[in-house]
Amino acid sequence: IEGCKPFLVPFQEEELYACQRGCRLFSICQFVDDGIDLNRTKLECDSACTEAYSQSDEQYACHLGCQNQLPFAELRQEQVSR
Repeated sequence: IEGCKPFLVPFQEEELYACQRGCRLFSICQFVDDGIDLNRTKLECDSACTEAYSQSDEQYACHLGCQNQLPFAELRQEQVSR
């Protein structure tokens, strides 16, 4: 979640919350999907952000949160499959 700050400089508090929400949404979508297809998880996260936010800045920040979680999810998936 701290990973949102470097992408949102200067950041508004609302945008930071939206980015953090994107991170959480990704985790939720991954859990629901059993974490098998990370591209699908990312698409579902992006869709949830679009639905949750009407303001473009907050929507963008939420999408950043989704994107931000992808490398971590890929790394976890790689470690589990070893």
